[in-house]
Amino acid sequence: MSERNKDAKYTSVSIPTPLFEKVKERIEGTGFSSVSSYVAYVLREVLSKEVAKESAYGLKFSAEEAAKGYYFLFSASMDVKQAMAALPQVTKFAAAGNFDLARATELATDAQSSLGLKVKDSQKNLINLARVVEPLLS
Repeated sequence: MSERNKDAKYTSVSIPTPLFEKVKERIEGTGFSSVSSYVAYVLREVLSKEVAKESAYGLKFSAEEAAKGYYFLFSASMDVKQAMAALPQVTKFAAAGNFDLARATELATDAQSSLGLKVKDSQKNLINLARVVEPLLS
């Protein structure tokens, strides 16, 4: 694959024509406006499950619990990259507090918002989440 403009919002992916036709038939009458939107949806689903599994390995939390944790991180307006970076901190918090991962994520992000530490800058937002969680770990 050639190097793309990093500012581009979309890129092209080629799939075999017979597969394209099958997908096109499958999405008829659904809310998907194009084969591309359906393929993007499926890929997001697959990747989010893989990320949840990867994050759950070596921890006492299942992939399903990790997915619930991601739900609360996404609900706190984090993107995928931010949520992936935040989950290890929240996982430690959950283990320390003996919470399930979803509850720990909800508590951490609510505390961050309540303390006025939620900001639009993604790097600072993660630092602030760590500031909320770290004192509770010691």
